[in-house]
Amino acid sequence: MDQLKILLDSIDGSCDWFGLRSYSEKNNFSMARNGQFSKTGLSFDKGIMVEVLNNGQIGYGATSNITSAGVQEAFDRALALANMTAKNKVCHFDETVRPIEEGSYVSQFESSLKNISVSEVQKRLIELSKCLKVNDKIKETNAWAILTETQIDFISSSGSRHTQEFQMVTRDMSATAMVDGQAQKRSLGMQGRQWGQESLNLEHLKMEAKRIGEEAIKL
Repeated sequence: MDQLKILLDSIDGSCDWFGLRSYSEKNNFSMARNGQFSKTGLSFDKGIMVEVLNNGQIGYGATSNITSAGVQEAFDRALALANMTAKNKVCHFDETVRPIEEGSYVSQFESSLKNISVSEVQKRLIELSKCLKVNDKIKETNAWAILTETQIDFISSSGSRHTQEFQMVTRDMSATAMVDGQAQKRSLGMQGRQWGQESLNLEHLKMEAKRIGEEAIKL
């Protein structure tokens, strides 16, 4: 938030109101197949959106260049858009549509994703892919998870400040059986929501894996 305030103060331009919204997201993807490591991946997304209110209209600009120069360029685009649309406006907005707000939100979880390593996640997925193979009729098993950490910060020229932190896990596992030339696949059903590492509780998921494997062989 301090860095966002520095960027806000660095803006050179005149308007009725403006705000900066920063967004950052980290995704860790891990997958195991047939009792072995399959793949892993890490991605980052980060950027800032600039919102400008001027002459009764609102304009937007965005950038992934998180510097004073990058944010200034996004501000200039947003201001130009607001001024351009003001020439043909249907409604006239003022600062009451952007009241001063302060607040924060943090996802509810039992144990933070920051307390579990990628290697531990992969280890559990490998174990689950083994548990899915309840007998030799199971020809393929998969288990995967995406761990997502998101932070959104907002600050405005009028004094608004709020921040949001989300932790999300998306998970699934499946077993494919083959009996007498017929194939059948059963899965957990992709599940994703705001929760922590409790969503990767190995003992609970091993019971689910056994159930999925047994259902797959009931051809």
